[in-house]
Amino acid sequence: MAKKFISIALIVCSTALFAGAQDEPPTLKLTLHECAEVALGRNLSLKIERFNVDIASTLIEEERSVFDHVFFAGVERQDMEAPNTNPLTGGSFGQQGTPGNDPVLIDLLTDSRMTLSEFMNYFDFFDRLSSSGDVKITEYSEEHNLAQTGISKRFSWGTQYQLELDVDRHETSSALEGLNPAADTSLRLLITQPLLKNFGPDANLVSVRLAENNREISKTDLRARILQIMGSVVEAYWMMIFRQEQLDIQKESLQLAVDLLKNNTARVEAGVMAPIEILSASSGVASRQEGVIVARNALEDAEDNLKRVLELRDGTELWNIHVVPAERPLYLPTSVDLDSSLDTAHENLPVLKTLALSIENADLTVKAARNQLRPQLDLSVGAWTSGLEDHADESLDLMKDGDFTSYTVGLTLTYPLGNRGARARMQRSELRAQAARANLEDQLREVDLQVRAAVRQIETNQQRVDATTVAVDLAKERLRAEEEALDVGLSTSHDVLDYQEDLTIARGSYTQSVIDHILSIADLELSKGTLTEWLGFKVEE
Repeated sequence: MAKKFISIALIVCSTALFAGAQDEPPTLKLTLHECAEVALGRNLSLKIERFNVDIASTLIEEERSVFDHVFFAGVERQDMEAPNTNPLTGGSFGQQGTPGNDPVLIDLLTDSRMTLSEFMNYFDFFDRLSSSGDVKITEYSEEHNLAQTGISKRFSWGTQYQLELDVDRHETSSALEGLNPAADTSLRLLITQPLLKNFGPDANLVSVRLAENNREISKTDLRARILQIMGSVVEAYWMMIFRQEQLDIQKESLQLAVDLLKNNTARVEAGVMAPIEILSASSGVASRQEGVIVARNALEDAEDNLKRVLELRDGTELWNIHVVPAERPLYLPTSVDLDSSLDTAHENLPVLKTLALSIENADLTVKAARNQLRPQLDLSVGAWTSGLEDHADESLDLMKDGDFTSYTVGLTLTYPLGNRGARARMQRSELRAQAARANLEDQLREVDLQVRAAVRQIETNQQRVDATTVAVDLAKERLRAEEEALDVGLSTSHDVLDYQEDLTIARGSYTQSVIDHILSIADLELSKGTLTEWLGFKVEE
């Protein structure tokens, strides 16, 4: 019977020490800082957030473009033919006796110095026209070749100007035209200034300022995403370290059981211990083997989770890399000031900055909506100079001389009766501004709650570390005493295995409390919005 128990012990020991031996995969040993760098470089959602910042920048330029100079130009040809019954504008010129060839009519139409009495001397000519009998339908025609060019611009105060040059080369069949064909030219300047509605930068720059704030919101969203990714990296990294520590503790527990089995086997062979103690020790070894198997599986799950966070999952090659944390858990007592932590969180948290920018956007919208309640009162000032000759170049020269210059000034008032649309928009803008402020106040309360909980958790974990440190020391002393009692026959293998298990649990609790302490510090930094600095990264605005 004793030989049977000894054979079982040898099989269990060899299985425990050599099971799972296989070729090792490529190993990648990383610090926490290096893991954060890998995650920031490979995370696709972070790349999308960076694109959003660039997209928001293009929207600013788009809104600013409304204040760009606008050049315009065009050419047009017009040919018009229409039936005509007016002998003065008829097209049958050159036939004897027709109005277009009548010397009296020619004098009448071309002598700009004719007095009223001279004009009345020709009245018999019109009598002849009115008593001629049947109405004759002739053709009236016009031909225009037009060219236009100019530039316009809008300013942030609402001012708009337009400078325009027009050239019209035209010819008509009418005998009333003293110069035919002729070229009309004009240079026009028109300035419009809103005096009430749409007056000032608050009304005209609101879209630009909203776009600028939206870009800042995109930046804070990017920073929030960076903090989120880093928080995931820290948690996954230290969770893998915890699983590795748990595996090491389970292996140590297994080794204690194996050593107990070896000692019991030697004592049974020496005849100083009952063979049943080998069975008890063997049972303990098998149980500890299960613990190792479970801990190893948990470690592999934690490693896969870290690879997922680091985005090391593009293919089989990356999945097969064995990631090993280069850091070990180290307990360093930490003193935390609650008031300072709250102030830091209020100043740095991206979500609070986003909400503050949302309030600013809402206030800008309120200002713009308030401006739209005013009547539309526009001041218009214009000036133009003209030229007229039979050729365009001569007409332009005459225009440049400025001999024929005109001016205009005017006010235009427009106001919708009731103005219900503007009032509704104003009310909606004010409600949204109030909602934005309430949202910020609610978020501030939530942030304060999270910071207080994080500070309290650090203090709790420090107390846990102190308590579990004592528990480990006591568990070691109790195990040592129980092993000494077993040596003199005052205890059993079952009792020793129980105390070994107590030591394993105490060690696991100590490791858990140390890593929880590290994670609670990281959680506080995350709650304050300073996790990137805590990990040694420089924040670029």
